[in-house]
Amino acid sequence: MQLSSTGHDGSTTVDGLIQNDSFYGSMGSSNDLATHTTLPSDSSPFREKYEIDEDGELLGEGTHCVVRECKCKVTLQNHAVKIFRSEDEEMFIHAEREFKILEKLKGNPNIVQGIEYIPEFLRSRGYLVLEKIEGQHILHLIENGPVSEEQAKTMIKQVISAVDYMHENGVVHRDLNPTNVFLVDQKTLQIKILDFNVSKLVENQRSRRNSLDEEESKSYQSSPSKNGKYKYSLFTKTGTPIYSAPEMHQAYRYTEAVDMWGIGTILYTLLMGEPPFYESSIPVLMKKVQSADYDRSSPQWQNLSLLGQEFIMGLLEVDPLIRFTTKEALAHPWFIQ
Repeated sequence: MQLSSTGHDGSTTVDGLIQNDSFYGSMGSSNDLATHTTLPSDSSPFREKYEIDEDGELLGEGTHCVVRECKCKVTLQNHAVKIFRSEDEEMFIHAEREFKILEKLKGNPNIVQGIEYIPEFLRSRGYLVLEKIEGQHILHLIENGPVSEEQAKTMIKQVISAVDYMHENGVVHRDLNPTNVFLVDQKTLQIKILDFNVSKLVENQRSRRNSLDEEESKSYQSSPSKNGKYKYSLFTKTGTPIYSAPEMHQAYRYTEAVDMWGIGTILYTLLMGEPPFYESSIPVLMKKVQSADYDRSSPQWQNLSLLGQEFIMGLLEVDPLIRFTTKEALAHPWFIQ
């Protein structure tokens, strides 16, 4: 199985990259990009270490990059590689930032592994080599209906443990949703979290606060992270709207609590067979998200254990100060009932 997935809206993603020809705009067709602008020449540093199957099917594509399978000439292992091409220096900064995040999280069995990042500035290209994942995203599991409570429990505990590891290492994912969680083992239900391209590595909150201007400083003083429950304070609005926490669209700042909301949407989707919030109108969607207006009257919800219902409600809590942390979630009796 390739490192690809089909989104709830019908688009396809590979570690956060949308497979959609129109995504390229004036850059030309995906075939032009794949065959003429992204394959490294024999003189490239990347080519010295890796081989690419130039005739193989793309694993994914985005605005300025494609994803292909590659093989390390030394280890003979197969990997996935994001091949970026852009004249914009920001692209290199973004790719390097993503690799630094993956380096920070290296070794966790439930997080995709970053192998290395090779920039080629003179050729306006960058190569982000990743672990090649075999499996499918967990949305495929509900094609024939919701999964069982025990199955969901096995998978979501891994997600929470991985997110706990992220938060302990200063990483906030910011886009946790079912298309970014891959099932890599059907028997054990092992999962891996992908797509760190909008994630944030929070280096040092104290030095960050020292650099804030007066307006930002006032905002920080009222930040939810100041109560001690959460450690980090962020302000960039990002993520996938139907899975994003209400404070992501409201407050000037938010915390790593947004990841817990994302976990709640994943769990609800697995157990109910559909996302908790889904509207074609963004204003209507935002209104429902901001009031946690999701269906709790369906037969699937009524058949859920009381502890399971309580657990979901603790994750999909509008107030981030009340919402479960990773530690609180892992200690919940739902996991030991």
